[in-house]
Amino acid sequence: EKPVITVDGDAGGGQILRNGFSLAALAQQPIKVVNIRGARTPPGLRPQHLEGITMVNRLCGGRLVGAEQGSCEVAMWPQGFTSGDFKVDTGTAGSCTLLAQIALPCLLFTSGSTFSGRGGTDVNWSPPIDEMRLCLMPLLQRFGVQAELTCVKRGFFPRGGGEIKLTVAEGHCGRPLRPISMTDPGTLSRVYGQAFAAGANEAQQLDHMIEEARRVLRGRLAPEIPIDIEKVLETPDTASGTGTAITLVAATDTGCLFGATQFKDPKQRLSSADCGAKAAETLLKEVGGGACVDQFVQDQLLIFMALADGTSEVRVGDLTDHTKLAIQTAESLLPCKFTLKPEGATTVISCEGVGLTAPGCFSEEAKTRTLAPPPAVATTSQDDSHLDNGGAPHDPPNAGGKGKGRGSRTKGVRWSSPS
Repeated sequence: EKPVITVDGDAGGGQILRNGFSLAALAQQPIKVVNIRGARTPPGLRPQHLEGITMVNRLCGGRLVGAEQGSCEVAMWPQGFTSGDFKVDTGTAGSCTLLAQIALPCLLFTSGSTFSGRGGTDVNWSPPIDEMRLCLMPLLQRFGVQAELTCVKRGFFPRGGGEIKLTVAEGHCGRPLRPISMTDPGTLSRVYGQAFAAGANEAQQLDHMIEEARRVLRGRLAPEIPIDIEKVLETPDTASGTGTAITLVAATDTGCLFGATQFKDPKQRLSSADCGAKAAETLLKEVGGGACVDQFVQDQLLIFMALADGTSEVRVGDLTDHTKLAIQTAESLLPCKFTLKPEGATTVISCEGVGLTAPGCFSEEAKTRTLAPPPAVATTSQDDSHLDNGGAPHDPPNAGGKGKGRGSRTKGVRWSSPS
């Protein structure tokens, strides 16, 4: 039996738990996370963390120890994968898109399964459902991923009540993911997206939001570039509660995609027009940085690069804290190898993947590699404790710092040696 790899969660735990347990299941590698959110009050597992790791354990038929709310230590011994319909309810406005992140890599190596998550679909400091649908999922098709993500019902802070569904029509058992190459940002060819409103007093705001986004974009883009922003009025059947947001996606002629979302947050006191302008400015900044993906997508691609058969390359801008920790996590649990090559204002992330064909089954080349020794002290950690109240719309600790991913802050994360 493989030795247990022990991870010190320190003051964070959200991303470590999501990536760590998902990769451990795929590698058939026993894992233990200790000192979960040790510097927080209260420490330990929160409901959304517990739901995620419990779902992965059910999917991989494993043995889970310490999985209860408030626990500061949890361990899993994965076993054979099973197919089925996996349902998770956070019971709050906690992000169900984050739960989809932990589910998708595992679902790919079943014979066809579905995941249904209930909670918040559009909450601050978590991937918005529309950005995942319109930006992330199309990018994953380059790996050969055949999956569909749908929003059954939107949910917002503080009620939650939203629902998403992730369907994998065909699993990848017996055939690994393809490596990708995204190093040429190309030329902008199209901007599209949608703005939605849920709630009786929100619909009238959409026109101002869309018009201002168009104005900012049109003032900076060539006149021949099409801009298509869909207007969506939600009903009580399609949304629980009140919320408004705009999501924009920019596509280039080399297949690069960039996303930007802006919620209408009462605490920020932004008008609808301001929200549209801010989303447009954010998108333009991402497109103009020389990268091939936006800062929020870069870390979400790394697991799939690590699982692919061959060497993948992606050009990114500033490395986010989420990206740095995702690389450390992957190399500590899988025999993959990441390389970072700075080129001007960008960095090319290369990864020699493991060629996974079934849980625990790596390519012959990957079998010759050894796991990277877990560093004594990592440079960063992820602390998503600001999501403990279900994605409340307030700034997380040290929000807005350069190179940060959603819900991250600088803090030491200690990794223990395998034992």
